[in-house]
Amino acid sequence: MRRLWTAAALLALLAVLLLAGGRALEDLSAPILEDLPQAVQAARAGDWTQAQALTERARTQWAGGERWLPMLESHQLAGEVESLLEETAVWARCRDLGALETAAGRACRTLTAMAAAERPSLGNLL
Repeated sequence: MRRLWTAAALLALLAVLLLAGGRALEDLSAPILEDLPQAVQAARAGDWTQAQALTERARTQWAGGERWLPMLESHQLAGEVESLLEETAVWARCRDLGALETAAGRACRTLTAMAAAERPSLGNLL
């Protein structure tokens, strides 16, 4: 009976950690998913200073999650998001609208896919 309770406690702990990780990723990704489209809009309007500030803010926000990002299952996607955020910042500094739109779109799609992969579900728990 003791083993059963130990297993139940471990399963409950895993469920709590899964919920916490998914929630933390949603909290991290929400501002980034707002900043990148705003950066593209600013660039389209010719406000490259604002576009650069928004892309840098997105990179800084992502870097703030470095402490717990390695605990997530999607290591490859996390690395890809980091690279794409760096790419968006570079294209904003270079003032290349087409490349900025492409990189920002890919970063948003990858971040959304990563959040979906980490969303709490029975499949993720087991």
